[in-house]
Amino acid sequence: MILNYESLKISQSHGVSEGAKKLIWEVFFESRQRGISLSFHFPWLDDHRQKVACLTLEEVDEGGARVCAALVIKQQHIDGLGVVGLVGMVCVAPDHRGRGLSTRLMEAARAYAEDAKLGALVLWTNQPGVYEKVGFVIDSQDLYGTVKQVMGTTVSLESSIRKVDGISKQSLHTHGVPPFADDVIEFSDGNVTVTICQSKRGITLADWCGDTERLISLIERVLPDAWQLNILKDAPLLEVLHKHNYKMDLRPGAVRMLRRISMQDNATIPYINILQRI
Repeated sequence: MILNYESLKISQSHGVSEGAKKLIWEVFFESRQRGISLSFHFPWLDDHRQKVACLTLEEVDEGGARVCAALVIKQQHIDGLGVVGLVGMVCVAPDHRGRGLSTRLMEAARAYAEDAKLGALVLWTNQPGVYEKVGFVIDSQDLYGTVKQVMGTTVSLESSIRKVDGISKQSLHTHGVPPFADDVIEFSDGNVTVTICQSKRGITLADWCGDTERLISLIERVLPDAWQLNILKDAPLLEVLHKHNYKMDLRPGAVRMLRRISMQDNATIPYINILQRI
């Protein structure tokens, strides 16, 4: 689908074009001097079984078409609610910023969501004002920062991997790795599980599963004395960490924003951790 919009054309496609991939890499990875490859961080971009749409604004001249702005929408089923669209990789080429291109793309995203009969569009941002202008509202907010056990006896991550018996460890990087990380690793003792993002800057606890009291034992066995945490501000794990004398320096992080399409006003989308976002 191609629509004229001033000197640019809005395109909607299933999957992500090479031009869009190039712009996404330049904006989110190359300019920030991070990342391994787009396929490493987002392998589902090339999985045709996934319901992924890409909206782009293209500048067309005699030399061909150049992608000037792009965003990606990944459909995700939520039990009891239906399908929502996770929005991410919203980017504009540096020489085209300040022209309202992201607003045009978000308007096209709403039209896409209506055509696809999605319940809502969902995104995460540190700049909510940008998206409030196009109908999104703040739904929840993360906390992010450092966690440290004041009177701990934990060891480094690498030594815990080598020495702790009865704990399985596996890399989950084939499912995708957040842009800030180099690997995703899951630890389990058979009853509870913790999943961490590993980078040169340290460890971030990204997900956990099981009884919160038992989680503390596993955390103390596999995580270093200090680590990063991304968590919903009223998550039960925070109270348990306080109880076990962990010192936390957490500050407001990204906000989750919704634009409801067909979803009821009283319907609530559950927490979606950083490993599942785009």
